[in-house]
Amino acid sequence: MKRILIADDEEDVRDYLKNIISEIPNIELTFVDSGETLLERIKETDYDFVLTDNEMRVRGIRGVDAITEMRKLGKIYPIYLMSGSAKEEEAKAAGANGFIAKPIWPSTIREILGQYLK
Repeated sequence: MKRILIADDEEDVRDYLKNIISEIPNIELTFVDSGETLLERIKETDYDFVLTDNEMRVRGIRGVDAITEMRKLGKIYPIYLMSGSAKEEEAKAAGANGFIAKPIWPSTIREILGQYLK
């Protein structure tokens, strides 16, 4: 069973991603709605893949800042930033393995997860 943690403050985005990813077998999904909760969860549990939004209005911390903190904690699993406003360079500078521009296409998610969750 592969564990994926997704952070996004928009419920419709979380539902959209759940519908796409739940089609993939042997995946355990965890969703959070803030950067703070994201950091709490990664301290409690190891994940095989993390996908975080950048601009989460719930309790302040941005996705790029959460990624920086995860890397400081020694988390080496794949982390992707998704955003409609941030740039790929900003994601990479924070330590992200990749960047997904919103709107998110189902084929993009499937392709990325296929690369990392073999």
